[in-house]
Amino acid sequence: MWLRLAVVFVVVVVAGAQAQDLISARAGFVNYRHGQVNLPKDPDGKPIRQLQQGQSVSTRFGRAELLLVPGSFLRLDNESEARLISSSLEDARVELLSGTATLEVNEIPKGASLTLLWRGFLIPVTKPGLYRFEPGPDSMRIYVEEGKLKLPGSKETIKAGKYVDLTAAGTLSAAMKFNRKNQDEFDRWSASRSLQLARASFVAASSLRRWPFSLRSSLWYWDPFGFYTFLPYSSTIYSPFGFPYYCPRTIYISHPRSHSPGGMRGGGVGSGRNVGGSAPGPGATAAPAPPTVSSPRGMNADRPPPGGIKSRIPD
Repeated sequence: MWLRLAVVFVVVVVAGAQAQDLISARAGFVNYRHGQVNLPKDPDGKPIRQLQQGQSVSTRFGRAELLLVPGSFLRLDNESEARLISSSLEDARVELLSGTATLEVNEIPKGASLTLLWRGFLIPVTKPGLYRFEPGPDSMRIYVEEGKLKLPGSKETIKAGKYVDLTAAGTLSAAMKFNRKNQDEFDRWSASRSLQLARASFVAASSLRRWPFSLRSSLWYWDPFGFYTFLPYSSTIYSPFGFPYYCPRTIYISHPRSHSPGGMRGGGVGSGRNVGGSAPGPGATAAPAPPTVSSPRGMNADRPPPGGIKSRIPD
């Protein structure tokens, strides 16, 4: 309810400048796909990007990015599959079936919950951070790159830089250290997506500069780049990769005259409604270029680790 009220407020404020159809918004939207990604299809055979409860997305030679609660992105590597269990933004649930997935959590909105499932086991995610999951036939390895994770039935909190193995029988191994500086291709792809989304948030926040205090919650916002980005409610939030997600009041304070209201626009998404995106109108002024952002901490695109992800674990 709190998210719906916030979205109604944003729609009322923004709709005067951009009249668009309102559409439903739920967790499980396939925000980005690259390569061979299998999606459910409608009766005409067209891919459906908004998963319904019980539907799955799988990759073969490709990667996919799903939106969960505002600020959280689930990314699937090659040969991976995930099933949407609950599409509610207040209680998003996704089951990991196979392959490798990373979860970038920039914020858990108040009143919302985010849970991953594997073999019937619940993995609640309550802290911002970066988490990697590698489900296998008999166990799943869980890496905490950033943040903290506590599994039900365990007294131990898994802190950043450690991993555990969860078995199909429900046993949990002791937390072990791994080398966070060693990254594989999937890690670097996830970092590049976070950078693209951060840059898009700057453009989106700039387009709302005229209404810097209109947001009443963090939300998804349709961006002219062709995907949803994340707009924090009150201040800039840095992703686990070190990239900033901007909000309109941040742009208003730091760039009060840098963007014309007639520039590129998008649409906000909270719990149930969004304002669709639109192209720049005649004579529109482009948003200012996002500030230069240095490489994320721990990422070295020039030196892939030998042996891939296994090299994270010290000998």
